[in-house]
Amino acid sequence: MRQWREAHGGLLVTSVKATAWMFFGLLASYAAEFLLLFLRRGAASGRAWLPLFTHSPLVLAWGWRRIHR
Repeated sequence: MRQWREAHGGLLVTSVKATAWMFFGLLASYAAEFLLLFLRRGAASGRAWLPLFTHSPLVLAWGWRRIHR
């Protein structure tokens, strides 16, 4: 683990990257939920889509990692 961390910039750089990914996930989740509320305008059927919209940042992060390995 130490070798990997040193090869990727050290403890500070990897911690900053991890924190940036965490905040991206939080903000993207909020944006997706507000988008859902805006598109569905409070319709009861829109609630069924909430888990998909809420977890969509995970799919984006997974895709990013698959491309940039």
